[in-house]
Amino acid sequence: DFTGQIEVSDEELKDYYKNNSARFRRAPSVNIEYIGIDYPEDAKNEAAKAKIFQQFKYSYPKIKNAFELKDLAKKPLIYRQSGFFTTNEPIKDIGFQPEFYSLAFSLKEKQTSPIIQTPGGVYVLKVIQKKDSYVPQLEEVKEKVRNSLTLRKAEDEAKRKIEDYKSKIDGLIKDNPSLNLKAAGSIMKVEVKTSPMFKLSGALPEKNITTD
Repeated sequence: DFTGQIEVSDEELKDYYKNNSARFRRAPSVNIEYIGIDYPEDAKNEAAKAKIFQQFKYSYPKIKNAFELKDLAKKPLIYRQSGFFTTNEPIKDIGFQPEFYSLAFSLKEKQTSPIIQTPGGVYVLKVIQKKDSYVPQLEEVKEKVRNSLTLRKAEDEAKRKIEDYKSKIDGLIKDNPSLNLKAAGSIMKVEVKTSPMFKLSGALPEKNITTD
Protein backbone atom coordinates (compact mmCIF):
# COMPACT_ATOMS: atom_id res chain seq x y z
CA ASP A 1 0.00 0.00 0.00
CA PHE A 2 2.90 2.36 0.59
CA THR A 3 5.18 1.66 -2.37
CA GLY A 4 3.33 4.14 -4.61
CA GLN A 5 4.12 6.92 -2.16
CA ILE A 6 7.85 6.28 -2.02
CA GLU A 7 10.42 8.36 -3.90
CA VAL A 8 14.02 7.24 -4.34
CA SER A 9 16.75 9.69 -5.29
CA ASP A 10 19.84 8.76 -7.32
CA GLU A 11 22.03 9.37 -4.28
CA GLU A 12 19.91 7.06 -2.12
CA LEU A 13 20.11 4.46 -4.85
CA LYS A 14 23.92 4.66 -5.00
CA ASP A 15 24.32 4.52 -1.22
CA TYR A 16 21.90 1.59 -0.88
CA TYR A 17 23.67 -0.36 -3.62
CA LYS A 18 27.10 0.40 -2.15
CA ASN A 19 26.04 -1.06 1.20
CA ASN A 20 24.05 -4.00 -0.22
CA SER A 21 25.79 -4.90 -3.48
CA ALA A 22 26.33 -8.54 -2.41
CA ARG A 23 22.55 -9.04 -2.38
CA PHE A 24 22.49 -8.46 -6.13
CA ARG A 25 25.26 -10.91 -7.04
CA ARG A 26 24.43 -12.71 -10.26
CA ALA A 27 24.55 -16.50 -10.24
CA PRO A 28 26.47 -18.24 -13.04
CA SER A 29 24.64 -17.54 -16.29
CA VAL A 30 24.69 -18.68 -19.90
CA ASN A 31 23.59 -17.30 -23.25
CA ILE A 32 22.45 -19.86 -25.81
CA GLU A 33 21.08 -20.03 -29.32
CA TYR A 34 18.81 -22.82 -30.44
CA ILE A 35 17.16 -24.12 -33.57
CA GLY A 36 14.27 -26.52 -33.86
CA ILE A 37 10.62 -27.13 -34.62
CA ASP A 38 7.79 -25.90 -32.42
CA TYR A 39 5.00 -28.46 -32.29
CA PRO A 40 2.01 -27.08 -34.24
CA GLU A 41 -1.37 -26.96 -32.52
CA ASP A 42 -2.60 -30.00 -34.41
CA ALA A 43 0.30 -32.17 -33.14
CA LYS A 44 -1.67 -33.36 -30.13
CA ASN A 45 -0.71 -37.03 -29.99
CA GLU A 46 2.59 -38.86 -29.60
CA ALA A 47 2.48 -40.22 -33.15
CA ALA A 48 2.37 -36.70 -34.62
CA LYS A 49 5.21 -35.57 -32.37
CA ALA A 50 7.28 -38.64 -33.24
CA LYS A 51 6.89 -37.83 -36.93
CA ILE A 52 8.18 -34.29 -36.32
CA PHE A 53 11.07 -35.68 -34.29
CA GLN A 54 12.08 -38.00 -37.13
CA GLN A 55 11.86 -35.11 -39.58
CA PHE A 56 14.13 -33.03 -37.36
CA LYS A 57 16.47 -35.95 -36.76
CA TYR A 58 17.42 -36.01 -40.46
CA SER A 59 18.58 -32.38 -40.16
CA TYR A 60 20.70 -33.00 -37.06
CA PRO A 61 24.07 -33.84 -38.76
CA LYS A 62 23.86 -30.62 -40.77
CA ILE A 63 22.90 -28.63 -37.66
CA LYS A 64 25.69 -30.13 -35.56
CA ASN A 65 28.33 -29.17 -38.13
CA ALA A 66 26.91 -25.75 -39.00
CA PHE A 67 29.10 -22.72 -38.34
CA GLU A 68 26.04 -20.49 -37.90
CA LEU A 69 22.78 -22.04 -36.73
CA LYS A 70 20.75 -19.05 -37.89
CA ASP A 71 21.75 -19.75 -41.49
CA LEU A 72 19.68 -22.94 -41.32
CA ALA A 73 16.52 -21.26 -40.04
CA LYS A 74 14.15 -22.01 -42.90
CA LYS A 75 10.63 -23.34 -42.36
CA PRO A 76 9.75 -25.42 -40.50
CA LEU A 77 12.92 -24.65 -38.50
CA ILE A 78 12.91 -21.70 -36.11
CA TYR A 79 15.96 -19.97 -34.64
CA ARG A 80 16.15 -18.02 -31.37
CA GLN A 81 18.66 -16.61 -28.88
CA SER A 82 17.90 -16.71 -25.17
CA GLY A 83 19.97 -13.89 -23.76
CA PHE A 84 21.79 -14.57 -20.47
CA PHE A 85 19.83 -16.57 -17.88
CA THR A 86 20.60 -18.33 -14.60
CA THR A 87 19.27 -21.67 -13.33
CA ASN A 88 16.30 -19.96 -11.65
CA GLU A 89 15.29 -17.72 -14.56
CA PRO A 90 13.01 -18.76 -17.44
CA ILE A 91 14.48 -19.21 -20.91
CA LYS A 92 12.96 -16.87 -23.47
CA ASP A 93 10.15 -18.60 -25.41
CA ILE A 94 10.97 -21.93 -23.70
CA GLY A 95 10.22 -21.29 -20.03
CA PHE A 96 11.51 -23.79 -17.48
CA GLN A 97 12.59 -26.95 -19.29
CA PRO A 98 15.00 -29.15 -17.27
CA GLU A 99 16.72 -30.56 -20.38
CA PHE A 100 17.63 -27.09 -21.57
CA TYR A 101 19.16 -26.08 -18.23
CA SER A 102 21.07 -29.32 -17.84
CA LEU A 103 22.71 -29.02 -21.24
CA ALA A 104 23.13 -25.24 -21.28
CA PHE A 105 25.20 -25.30 -18.09
CA SER A 106 27.12 -28.50 -18.81
CA LEU A 107 28.20 -27.85 -22.40
CA LYS A 108 31.25 -25.77 -23.24
CA GLU A 109 31.10 -22.53 -25.20
CA LYS A 110 30.42 -23.12 -28.92
CA GLN A 111 29.44 -26.73 -28.18
CA THR A 112 26.22 -28.11 -29.72
CA SER A 113 23.75 -30.30 -27.82
CA PRO A 114 22.00 -33.52 -28.81
CA ILE A 115 18.36 -33.21 -29.86
CA ILE A 116 16.16 -32.02 -26.99
CA GLN A 117 12.52 -33.06 -26.81
CA THR A 118 10.18 -30.83 -24.77
CA PRO A 119 6.38 -30.55 -24.51
CA GLY A 120 6.58 -27.60 -26.90
CA GLY A 121 8.84 -28.98 -29.60
CA VAL A 122 12.22 -30.45 -30.54
CA TYR A 123 15.40 -28.38 -30.53
CA VAL A 124 19.18 -28.30 -30.63
CA LEU A 125 20.99 -25.68 -28.59
CA LYS A 126 24.46 -24.20 -28.81
CA VAL A 127 26.24 -22.30 -26.05
CA ILE A 128 27.23 -18.79 -27.12
CA GLN A 129 28.84 -17.58 -23.89
CA LYS A 130 29.06 -18.39 -20.19
CA LYS A 131 29.56 -16.05 -17.24
CA ASP A 132 30.75 -16.99 -13.77
CA SER A 133 29.05 -15.55 -10.70
CA TYR A 134 29.76 -11.82 -10.34
CA VAL A 135 28.57 -8.63 -8.67
CA PRO A 136 27.13 -6.45 -11.47
CA GLN A 137 27.53 -2.72 -11.83
CA LEU A 138 24.64 -0.62 -10.55
CA GLU A 139 23.44 0.26 -14.06
CA GLU A 140 22.95 -3.42 -14.89
CA VAL A 141 20.57 -4.03 -11.98
CA LYS A 142 19.30 -0.51 -11.38
CA GLU A 143 15.60 -1.43 -11.50
CA LYS A 144 16.07 -4.37 -9.11
CA VAL A 145 17.95 -2.09 -6.72
CA ARG A 146 15.27 0.57 -7.00
CA ASN A 147 12.50 -1.95 -6.32
CA SER A 148 14.38 -3.36 -3.33
CA LEU A 149 15.01 0.08 -1.81
CA THR A 150 11.43 1.17 -2.51
CA LEU A 151 10.12 -1.88 -0.67
CA ARG A 152 12.51 -1.29 2.23
CA LYS A 153 11.40 2.35 2.57
CA ALA A 154 7.73 1.34 2.23
CA GLU A 155 8.15 -1.20 5.05
CA ASP A 156 9.73 1.50 7.24
CA GLU A 157 6.87 3.89 6.43
CA ALA A 158 4.27 1.21 7.20
CA LYS A 159 5.98 0.51 10.52
CA ARG A 160 5.99 4.20 11.44
CA LYS A 161 2.35 4.49 10.47
CA ILE A 162 1.20 1.52 12.55
CA GLU A 163 3.25 2.71 15.54
CA ASP A 164 1.55 6.10 15.21
CA TYR A 165 -1.88 4.42 15.14
CA LYS A 166 -0.99 2.30 18.16
CA SER A 167 0.16 5.34 20.13
CA LYS A 168 -3.06 7.22 19.35
CA ILE A 169 -5.27 4.20 20.13
CA ASP A 170 -3.44 3.63 23.45
CA GLY A 171 -4.02 7.29 24.27
CA LEU A 172 -7.72 7.13 23.45
CA ILE A 173 -8.26 4.03 25.57
CA LYS A 174 -6.19 5.46 28.42
CA ASP A 175 -8.33 8.62 28.45
CA ASN A 176 -11.55 6.63 27.92
CA PRO A 177 -11.21 3.23 29.68
CA SER A 178 -14.69 2.19 28.51
CA LEU A 179 -13.54 2.19 24.87
CA ASN A 180 -12.52 -1.06 23.22
CA LEU A 181 -10.25 -1.43 20.17
CA LYS A 182 -13.15 -1.39 17.71
CA ALA A 183 -14.60 1.80 19.16
CA ALA A 184 -11.18 3.47 19.18
CA GLY A 185 -10.71 2.50 15.55
CA SER A 186 -14.11 3.95 14.65
CA ILE A 187 -13.16 7.27 16.24
CA MET A 188 -9.92 7.32 14.24
CA LYS A 189 -11.77 6.25 11.06
CA VAL A 190 -9.57 3.19 10.51
CA GLU A 191 -10.76 -0.33 9.70
CA VAL A 192 -10.71 -2.84 12.53
CA LYS A 193 -11.03 -6.49 11.57
CA THR A 194 -11.96 -9.41 13.79
CA SER A 195 -10.43 -12.79 13.01
CA PRO A 196 -12.29 -16.09 13.19
CA MET A 197 -11.07 -18.63 15.74
CA PHE A 198 -7.55 -19.92 15.03
CA LYS A 199 -5.18 -22.38 16.63
CA LEU A 200 -2.26 -21.47 18.89
CA SER A 201 0.16 -22.89 16.33
CA GLY A 202 -0.79 -21.89 12.81
CA ALA A 203 -1.39 -18.81 10.73
CA LEU A 204 -3.67 -15.85 11.31
CA PRO A 205 -6.39 -15.78 8.63
CA GLU A 206 -5.80 -13.33 5.74
CA LYS A 207 -2.34 -12.18 6.90
CA ASN A 208 -0.55 -15.56 7.04
CA ILE A 209 1.26 -14.52 10.24
CA THR A 210 2.53 -17.51 12.19
CA THR A 211 1.59 -17.55 15.85
CA ASP A 212 4.04 -20.12 17.22
